[in-house]
Amino acid sequence: MIKSFNNIIETLKTAKKVTERIIGTITILLFKAILIGLPCYATIFLLNSIKGERWQGYYYPNEDNLAYNLQSPEFKSLEECRFWVNSQVAIYNPAGYGYDYECGKNCKFNKDFEAYVCKETIK
Repeated sequence: MIKSFNNIIETLKTAKKVTERIIGTITILLFKAILIGLPCYATIFLLNSIKGERWQGYYYPNEDNLAYNLQSPEFKSLEECRFWVNSQVAIYNPAGYGYDYECGKNCKFNKDFEAYVCKETIK
C-alpha cells in the first residue's frame, strides 16, 4: 500500500513538472506572438491608412433611374475605374447611350445617408 502511495506521489510530481513545462512553453509562445504580431498589425494598419487613392465605379444602366446602379470593386486608379465603366457599357448599353456613371475617389459608406460618400467624383 505504501508503494502504491509512493507511486502516486511520484506520478503527481512528474505531472506537475510536465504541466510547468507546458505552461512555460505556452507563455513563451504567447509572448513571441505578441512581440511579433503587434508590430505586424500596426504596419498593416498604417499601410492601409496611407495607401493613397482608391477609386470605385458606379454605373447607372438607365440614366432616367439613378436609384439603380452597379458598383465596382475598388481600383488603384481612375483609368481602371473608367475601363470598368466601359466594360459595363458593352454589357448593358451596347448602343453607347442611355446610361450614366461616376468614378468616386476614396469612398466610404455613410450610415446616416445610407449611401457611399466620396472625397471626389469624376466622369
